[in-house]
Amino acid sequence: MQRWEYKAMRVEYDYSDTKGWVETGKDEKIVGWDAILNAQGQEGWELVGFSPQLTKLKGEDHTHHVVDVFRLVFKRPLPEA
Repeated sequence: MQRWEYKAMRVEYDYSDTKGWVETGKDEKIVGWDAILNAQGQEGWELVGFSPQLTKLKGEDHTHHVVDVFRLVFKRPLPEA
């Protein structure tokens, strides 16, 4: 029977210097969706789910939501024992 390992990752929009989507929690930033997904794929990880996280912003006359963070879930097969 195939067994799997999973990992979750946070990807957020960087409003400062990079002005793009970055993988957080690493010393070196990986910028851009293609680069983030390809880096995981090269390590054998397959994207199996993602979830947007909303941020509420209050304006002068209204409140609106933006998505500036995603949670990604990956899986890859465990080596057979």
